[in-house]
Amino acid sequence: MITRRLAVAVILTAMTAMSLPAQAGGRDLDLYYRFPLSLGARYESVNPYAAYGAQFNVYGMGAMVIVPVPRAPRIQPFLEATVTRFNAQDPEEAGRWDHSRFGVLAGPSWMRRLSREFEIGGLVGAGGGLTVFPDLVEEPVGYATFSAATGIKLGLNPTYNFSVAIEPRLVYQSAMAELDRFDGISFSIGLSAHVRLGEDPDSAANAIRALRFSNVDVPDLFAAMQSYYASNPFGSVVLENTERTTAEEVVVSFFQPGLMDTPTVAAEIGELRPGEPVTVPLKAVYNSSVFDLEGITPLSGEIIVSYSLRGRPAEQRQTVGYDLHDKTALTWDDDRKLAAFITPADSAIRNYQSALLRYTRDAAGDGIPEAMRAAITAYVGLEELGIAYQADPTSPFVAVQQDVYAVDSVNLARDTLRRMSGDCDDLTVLFATMLETVGVETGFITVPGHVYPVFNTGVPASQFDLLHPERSMTINVDGELWVPVEVTLLGSADFRSAWRRGIELYLEYGSDPEVSGFYRTADARSIFRPVGLRQTDLGLQYGDDGDIRRRYAQQITLMVDTVLDSLEARAVERNRSRDYNRLGIAAARKGRFSRAEEGFRAALRLDANYVDAQINLGALQLARGRYTLAILTLQDLAVRLGRDESASPRSRTTVYLNLARAHYELDEFEPAAEYFELAHGIDPERAAAHSFIAAVQDSDGGRAAQVSGAAIPFAGDE
Repeated sequence: MITRRLAVAVILTAMTAMSLPAQAGGRDLDLYYRFPLSLGARYESVNPYAAYGAQFNVYGMGAMVIVPVPRAPRIQPFLEATVTRFNAQDPEEAGRWDHSRFGVLAGPSWMRRLSREFEIGGLVGAGGGLTVFPDLVEEPVGYATFSAATGIKLGLNPTYNFSVAIEPRLVYQSAMAELDRFDGISFSIGLSAHVRLGEDPDSAANAIRALRFSNVDVPDLFAAMQSYYASNPFGSVVLENTERTTAEEVVVSFFQPGLMDTPTVAAEIGELRPGEPVTVPLKAVYNSSVFDLEGITPLSGEIIVSYSLRGRPAEQRQTVGYDLHDKTALTWDDDRKLAAFITPADSAIRNYQSALLRYTRDAAGDGIPEAMRAAITAYVGLEELGIAYQADPTSPFVAVQQDVYAVDSVNLARDTLRRMSGDCDDLTVLFATMLETVGVETGFITVPGHVYPVFNTGVPASQFDLLHPERSMTINVDGELWVPVEVTLLGSADFRSAWRRGIELYLEYGSDPEVSGFYRTADARSIFRPVGLRQTDLGLQYGDDGDIRRRYAQQITLMVDTVLDSLEARAVERNRSRDYNRLGIAAARKGRFSRAEEGFRAALRLDANYVDAQINLGALQLARGRYTLAILTLQDLAVRLGRDESASPRSRTTVYLNLARAHYELDEFEPAAEYFELAHGIDPERAAAHSFIAAVQDSDGGRAAQVSGAAIPFAGDE
């Protein structure tokens, strides 16, 4: 019983072990430690599953030859000669039933090497033999037998040339005679020893060294460039095959213990011919531990080359030393690297910017694009916090930009907030990160000795005067307007001055790539992904919300006044109704309703029949929330325009949409829907922005949808 339980345990252990990979260090161990021939001897103890009619002590001995398949050494055919002795333990049967069984067993076996020292496998075989009873009758009796066996092997290899194994087996025996007393299944536990021919591949004499390493180039590396090194070469090595035989299946990898989970494959070369040199670019996939290093860390990495020579696997390693700089360091050989320091996933920066936006949410700002409001909010928030420009005394940007191999230090946004100061690259990273955390697209501009941020306002290029009356104050990128900000003026100038200085620098150097560069963060980040962060609370005091709101309101007022003053000066100079109408529209959209009304009435004084200004007076009442007055004004216009065949479809669409909006705000949904249908029939595309009005038809008498920020349409706003 104990023997059978042991057998079950051994078999289960073997099945588990055989599912493990036969790989170590990228090598196929079965192929690496293969041998041409094995000679062995075996001793076994046998127990039948059914009694033989008496107690017998059964044991056997044998000799075997194993010949692995050369190209598939895991498959190992065997031939075994055995003699099994049956000795009766019952005194009454002693001597009479004692006998010997001589047999031959052959078949396939298979072995999987788990390491240099351990292997496991199994076998199946069949054969025949002769059973001889010397004392059963007066003359010796013998008869032929058939046998079959299956089992497993647990091997221990003290050396390459010597192995011992435990071999549990199940054996089936059948006599080719009427005597079947000893037929059936038995279980045996065997112990075998094997001498294997061949040469140990790990011995110094047999180590394959076919490749020569030369021109190993591994420069200083930077943790901030972790993502870049994963897909772009950081160094190289030249490999040359010094043998007369072609090396096959060459795999070149780079590995840094402690900072990599697995070696990074740099190249896979099908064949490397004798005397043929090849330059292999090296790559590295570091894990997140690389961001925990501080300062400069000297490291020793390994270039690992695995290959096959004359059908035999081989591996060579070359140690390389280099310095790894922490995540604050970079060189300026590629300005796009700065994107790796812009970290919109930083929760501390996101919380800070979100708090600033809450402070200014209810402040004036109608008609100012959300991206512009976010930028102004970030700027005044940093002013309130006391962030200031301070040149890096050890590596000023002007110096490191001129020397692309000089190492510069760039602080993450959270570190600049802790230190309350930074140079131009630090402040650029901080400002861009703050905007990116709230979804504003950013970039950065480099000019000789300087870098500063730029952001996308989302305003179409044709509507530049929503931001500034001068078209040259914005940068047209793919039809959208971007605004640069000279953040080093924090604490010494307002946002408007920082904006103007940013555009002056941009215009001074133009778009010549030799002296300046314009980089979108999203594009640069596709190559240089943000560095890893250890998310911790900064413990920031965000500043006085009242003071932030006051600063913000001042900046908005300056911006609005700049736009409106310029439009008014143009209108006065040209003295045209159209220009006064544009002034009125701009003022209305920026919440300056009195100034808007003055503009529309000035347009009508020049031309009492100017329809656009008449429509806009009604739209202005709607913007002021005077819905009944707006309806009275616009209804009269609707009637007159309906009778005038020369009236433009755009003017009628604007009147109908504003009438629909006014009735909607008064919960008069039926006339609201009627006017919307009239507008939709003329200009479906413009009406689509106000489709919430038509949705009341599907409601239960209440509002079916919210306005969702749909702008009030003004006439002449093309």
